[in-house]
Amino acid sequence: MATLPHTDFKAFYDAWVDRVVALDCAARTGRYVSLGDRREARFAVLAVCRDLESRIAEERATLKKETQFNRQVEHNVRIKQMEKELKEKVAAL
Repeated sequence: MATLPHTDFKAFYDAWVDRVVALDCAARTGRYVSLGDRREARFAVLAVCRDLESRIAEERATLKKETQFNRQVEHNVRIKQMEKELKEKVAAL
């Protein structure tokens, strides 16, 4: 808290949000890096990551319910494509 700016509430709030987003990025990448001037870009990438993670979870749930082998393969292919895209997005963080 001592390192956060105390000039006004907006600066304090923005710094707090930046650190929370950096922590969210660190959960995915394994490294904590402050946002700097890439704040908006990281917000966008994080939103895409969350969307991909939820779509992967939905696809896995559908895969578990599927009984036909060819459809299971289709679901697995889609999951692998989304996981690859997620990995690329995480690398951009």
